[in-house]
Amino acid sequence: MKSVVLTCAICVTSQGLSLPLTTRTSNASVSIMFLPREDANVISRGAITSEDINEISGLNTAVDLSHIGQIISSTGQCLNFLHIPKNAGSSMEQVSVKGSMKGWGRFDETLQCSQSGNCRAVPWPCIRGCKVSEQGMNGICSIWHMPPSADPKLERSYNGCDTFCIVRNPLTKLISQHMFEGGRCDATEFETKVRERITTDLKANIFSYDCHYLNQVEYVFGNTSQKPKPYCQHVLHFERLTSDFAALMAKYDFPLEAMPHSNKKHCSLNSSDISPDVLQLIEAYYAEDYETFGYTS
Repeated sequence: MKSVVLTCAICVTSQGLSLPLTTRTSNASVSIMFLPREDANVISRGAITSEDINEISGLNTAVDLSHIGQIISSTGQCLNFLHIPKNAGSSMEQVSVKGSMKGWGRFDETLQCSQSGNCRAVPWPCIRGCKVSEQGMNGICSIWHMPPSADPKLERSYNGCDTFCIVRNPLTKLISQHMFEGGRCDATEFETKVRERITTDLKANIFSYDCHYLNQVEYVFGNTSQKPKPYCQHVLHFERLTSDFAALMAKYDFPLEAMPHSNKKHCSLNSSDISPDVLQLIEAYYAEDYETFGYTS
């Protein structure tokens, strides 16, 4: 039996929670365990006992990929997940552990920033806010939406393990964001939104809307054209997430897989529906994302 540890700050019980499951790709038995962070190293050094599993027999618990902070295999290998907004939310994939438990990663104390920020001070959804400053601008974003390069304490939170993240075509990412904000799947409405965001809102503050509009390259490399050692060492692509994620899990010997997650706000708009001037505006603003991650409109 293989075991995986998902570290968390708030667990279902003080002793943690474990559950057995079978992978969708084989009949191999796998054990997933949720533990308080201070206990994670203990279990990562060995397999979960049959007594642990029998104690919670029949329990079914879910983990949303976008909310995982860190996963540790029984061999001691570990991975952080760096959440780039709108690349791993309701339209993303889920780890194939089915059930109803979600959201615990938002309260994972392994992510810390230098200065907390009052989410009530911003007119958009924000939880566990942090103050973020760059390019002469200040903002408040949810801690897991901030790029590691924006805060040295947050950067240290990701140290110690390799980190993986998911990138996406900037156009489809913006369309997803438009729908997330309550927009209709309508080209004219989308174009109006994009013009307002890029020419007005983001010029005033790139951290607007909980950091949802930041360039993806900021999360992977930080705000530099020199592209130093990346903060995200394993870049997966949204468009081929199932295969990219499977390859990464195989490399680190994690018995987990990604599975399609239904998105009720799906929008079928594509580049052929968008006015040339708006496409040019998007391509110019997100030029580094297009070039760095190999996307075209």
